Amino acid sequence: MAFVTFKEKTFNIDTTDDSYTTPAINTSKMKDGTFFVTNLSLLTDLNVKIQASADGITWVDDYSDLAPKAVAGPPVVYNPIAIAPLYFAKYYRLSLESDPPTEVKAAVKFVYQVF
Repeated sequence: MAFVTFKEKTFNIDTTDDSYTTPAINTSKMKDGTFFVTNLSLLTDLNVKIQASADGITWVDDYSDLAPKAVAGPPVVYNPIAIAPLYFAKYYRLSLESDPPTEVKAAVKFVYQVF
């Protein structure tokens, strides 16, 4: 009997660069997955794109959304988004770009099922 379990990968991103790409995630043993992105910046919105690849080298944009900046408080209010890939691929990664271009500060969780 095969069991399906949930797992997650976490990326804590804090850079003064205006863009960031997560490491590639090999999905060959995964069933389904969703990215949960929380923009931790008080300065910029984040343009978030899932990118898909067959070989881990050549990437195409899969799905994108906007992660709005955190709202200063108190308390600080975060507005997370959830995005899921549209295409079936062997590899996924996230591309994040700040708008306006200043910094990328985000908490990312990729929650997925494996057999």
